[in-house]
Amino acid sequence: SQAGTPELTVTANVNAAGHYQLTVKQHCPATPGQKDKLPMLIPLKMALLDGETAELIPLQLIDEATASGETRVMSITEPEQTFTFQNVPKTIVPSLLRGFSAPVKLHYDYSSADFRFLLQHDTDGFSRFEAAFQYGVQVIQQAMTDATVDPDYIKVLTDLFQSKSIEPGLLSLMLTLPSHQYLVEQMPEVDIDGIVLGRKRVKQALAQAAQKYCLHWVNESHLTQTYQFATADVGIRQMRFTELSYLASLDEDTLLQDFVRLYDLSNNMTDQFNLLVAINHSDHPARDELLARFYQTWQDSPLVVDKWLRLQASAEREA
Repeated sequence: SQAGTPELTVTANVNAAGHYQLTVKQHCPATPGQKDKLPMLIPLKMALLDGETAELIPLQLIDEATASGETRVMSITEPEQTFTFQNVPKTIVPSLLRGFSAPVKLHYDYSSADFRFLLQHDTDGFSRFEAAFQYGVQVIQQAMTDATVDPDYIKVLTDLFQSKSIEPGLLSLMLTLPSHQYLVEQMPEVDIDGIVLGRKRVKQALAQAAQKYCLHWVNESHLTQTYQFATADVGIRQMRFTELSYLASLDEDTLLQDFVRLYDLSNNMTDQFNLLVAINHSDHPARDELLARFYQTWQDSPLVVDKWLRLQASAEREA
């Protein structure tokens, strides 16, 4: 067996005959005791979207007589392979690693316009999530030095806040910004202050644009029945927490004071703790009130108290 996470680097071009070519290179970084790695078998599920109509293109490789389906799992077995598709439109946006078909790191030079296109039109949930996530990385990196957040990003994400067709758990993931830790890993020279500032700028800009949708979701999605671990409920709670986190980032007195009312309505630890996490970075008095009330309720549960302590230690606020 070989240790490490494989990486796929994919490039695209149109050859002289007008055929669309995807070149896939695989690489697995050296790990202790394993400097050189052999090629692995990596299933890469993919599709091609028409850049004009946003429709999935029937896939036909150069050596095939007819097209066969709109998605395909390509077997990556060599250090470098090229797949050539015929009968394709002029403008193509590839949808790669659909369904997270393999535990790999994917590298493809998507533009901001490509990310927006996939977010709006792709039919694969993972591909849409990854587009939102990587687009967020780009925008946050720009916001580290520019106070004006990309308006196209704000618009496409605000549209997502209004979506009724995406399952709440997936929608929550699509609307969650990349973490500080992930952003640090993308930088050859780490600028902690810049990362915190850029992420804060983007989050507040999104919160301002989507505030009314967040408020509507928070007030309409409260689960009143006895707590139960059900997939649908998990998704709703996750989405509700995401909306609360955006609202808290605005640091407005009326919004944060309302967290006390929402805490009173919560009938389980998950909802209560989510409220604490959302308000944790604020200096509003409601934060201290809710922290005290949570401790009073759960002080006899050591693991819960440990979470309570770690939460406060992670707060991004003045000491």
